[in-house]
Amino acid sequence: MNLLNKKVILISVKIIITAVLIFFIIKQVHWHDYSIIDDNGQKSICKGVLSSIKGANLYFLSCSVLCLIVTQFITGYRWQQMLMIQQIQVKFMKIINLTFLANFLCLVLPGLFGGDLVKAYLVARQTPQKAHILVSVFFDRLFGLAGFTIMATVMLFIVWTTGALNQEAIYTPALTVAVVVGGIAIGIPLLLSSRLRRYLYLHKIYDLLPLNRYIAQAGEAIDIYRRKWRCMLSMIGVTLVSHVVAIFSVILVGISLGLSMEWYLYFLYVPLVIIISAVPLSPGSVGLTEKLYLIYMASAGNSSEVLALAVLVRITFVLSNLPGAFVAMLGPKISREDILQAKLEAEEF
Repeated sequence: MNLLNKKVILISVKIIITAVLIFFIIKQVHWHDYSIIDDNGQKSICKGVLSSIKGANLYFLSCSVLCLIVTQFITGYRWQQMLMIQQIQVKFMKIINLTFLANFLCLVLPGLFGGDLVKAYLVARQTPQKAHILVSVFFDRLFGLAGFTIMATVMLFIVWTTGALNQEAIYTPALTVAVVVGGIAIGIPLLLSSRLRRYLYLHKIYDLLPLNRYIAQAGEAIDIYRRKWRCMLSMIGVTLVSHVVAIFSVILVGISLGLSMEWYLYFLYVPLVIIISAVPLSPGSVGLTEKLYLIYMASAGNSSEVLALAVLVRITFVLSNLPGAFVAMLGPKISREDILQAKLEAEEF
C-alpha cells in the first residue's frame, strides 16, 4: 500500500470518527429552549444550544479572546527561550508572528504538527541547525502538554483532599489523569533512552515510528536541553502561566453563559479536554473536543449549555488566531510549495 493510499484511508477514518461523534452530540443536546418538570411538579425552562449562544455576554467573550492572544505572546516567548538554549537567535516579534501564523495554519491544516512544521521550516531556512529547530518545536509542544498534565494532577489532588467532589464525580478525571501521567512516565524514558529500549527489546518497534528519525539524528540538540535542565525547569513556570491565562479565558466564556461551575473545576477539566484533544482522532479535534466537554462538565449545567460553552471556546480560539491570517497575507509569502517542503524536510530529517 503506497503512502497516498495510507493517507486517504487515515483521513477517511478521521472523518468517520468525526461524523459519529457529532451524531452522538446532536442526540444528546437540545438546540432550542425546552421545559422540564421537577419532582414537585414545577415546570421550568432550560436553555438550548442556540439560545445559550445568542444570550452570551459579548464583553466577557471579548475578554476571553484577549486572554488567548496574551497566551500567544507567552508561548512565543517560551519558544524563543528554547531556541536561545540551542544558541539560535530569533527576534521576539518574528517569533510572535510565526506563532500566530502556525496556530492559524493549524486551523486550516488540521494535524498534530501542521503549523509547527511550517514555522520551524521558516526559521530553519536561515540557519543550518535544522535538527535543533525541529527538536525545539517538539519540546515546546511537549512542555505545553506536560504543563496541562501538572495542572490537572495538582487540581485533582486538591479537590480530592478537600472533598470538593464526591467519589462518583472524581472517578472519571482521576482515571484520565492516571492514564496520562502513566503514559508520560513510561513514554518519555522510552523515547529518549536507546539503552532502555534495547533492554526491554523495544528498539525494533521504536524504529518503525516516524518520530525515531527526529530523536536519532538530533541527539546533540537533546543533549543540550539535558545539560541546561535548570533553564528547562524555568520553561515549566512560563508554561503554567500561559495555561492559567488560557483556562481563565474558558472561565470567562462560562461566565458569559451564566454557567454555575466552580472556578477550580475549570482548572481540572479543561486541561484534560486539551490533553485528549491533542490526539489526532478527528480533523482539528472537531467533535472530539465538544464530546469531552460534555463528558467532564456534565455537572456544570444541562448538556445544551455545556455544548454552547464548547462551541464558544472554539470560536474564541479561532478569533484569537485571526492575526495569523494577516501574517500570512502581509508577512513573508507562504506558498503551498513551502508547506509541502516543510513536511518533506521533516520526513527526510
